Amino acid sequence: MPGKCRQHHHRKLAIIFFAVAPMVGCNPRQPSSETPKPVPARATSSSHQSALSPLETIRALHEFRNSGRYAEMQDLIVPDYRTEILELILSVDELVAAELKFQNSVREVVGEGTATYFAHRMQVANIVGPFSRDVEAVSETITGNTARVAIQVAGRVPLEEVALTNLEGKWLVQSDKPIPKLADELRNLARTTRSVADDVVRRHLTAKQAQHELDLRQEPVLKRINDLIDDSE
Repeated sequence: MPGKCRQHHHRKLAIIFFAVAPMVGCNPRQPSSETPKPVPARATSSSHQSALSPLETIRALHEFRNSGRYAEMQDLIVPDYRTEILELILSVDELVAAELKFQNSVREVVGEGTATYFAHRMQVANIVGPFSRDVEAVSETITGNTARVAIQVAGRVPLEEVALTNLEGKWLVQSDKPIPKLADELRNLARTTRSVADDVVRRHLTAKQAQHELDLRQEPVLKRINDLIDDSE
């Protein structure tokens, strides 16, 4: 993912996910459960994608990603690492689903108020820059066949930048190869979260016990993720 060392790997994957709320100087919002705002009609038609500006390309990418139209999303990325990027996105979605299951388990056993305490964990949906769930394209700068689009992810500052290149008259996101094995570790994290969610219900864990179990079981996975990021820099 381009730009300043992948925006320092999207701010070290949002400070390794779960320290994101609250982040100093940030005002993170929860991933939207609403239907994504429609992009102008020409942005959603594959036959007209070549007419999209860089800004419109990012907006279309966001719409396709959130509506599960992955083939169309991949068509807006340079061909090199489309498969690896999709795997990373799917692993993030799996982790988001696991976090939702965990919150529902806490809600069932402990109560709504306590489940809300864990709501910030849903920010895992916003750890992959332009491929995050909550992305707003702000501005574009075009220089010949290259462009940069400033985006805001989940209301955070500073803004991130996405590089695009024009290939055969079509603007495509210029992405680096995702960190090897990162998608696998995100899936491991999802499995761990689902396991704790099951234990919350089976063992009637308190909120404090649930947090302890999460910390205990996720620590080795998070350490491996941190090491993967450090090794790739």
